[in-house]
Amino acid sequence: MLHISKVPSLMTLLVTIAITGCSPTISDISCSDKNVQKTVIKLATNPIAESLFKSHITYKAQSPGIAYRIKGMDYPALLKLTKKNKLPELDDALSYTNKILKKLRLENMRMDSRNQDANKMLCAANLVAQGKADITYSVHLTEQEELYVEVFGL
Repeated sequence: MLHISKVPSLMTLLVTIAITGCSPTISDISCSDKNVQKTVIKLATNPIAESLFKSHITYKAQSPGIAYRIKGMDYPALLKLTKKNKLPELDDALSYTNKILKKLRLENMRMDSRNQDANKMLCAANLVAQGKADITYSVHLTEQEELYVEVFGL
């Protein structure tokens, strides 16, 4: 089962994508656009990896001190700690996390709404790895004709 923290958070990333034609609008983009999907997955990766890593340590670690030590760390800090300490529990958690992340994908992408005037659409999808989690994401087309993606519900 996919373990995702229920703490509401907002992850945002600006992605530059060349859109052909003159004066593109949000109707030229879809929720299942490959660049949009890649961006959503990229934004979701660290929060999901952090959750997977910590839950694996909590349930599998031989030493309860490790779970306490990593409690406030984000995923990049966990990676740094793993490389630095070479503890079997950390290596095992990293291996487990990477195995699940390789399966991460979006399914059932759908548009909930589109606002032509704001050049924005709201999408929903199932984030799938070992289990499914419902997420929403918005896609904006900026005045510079770049995609701006926000992911909610991680």
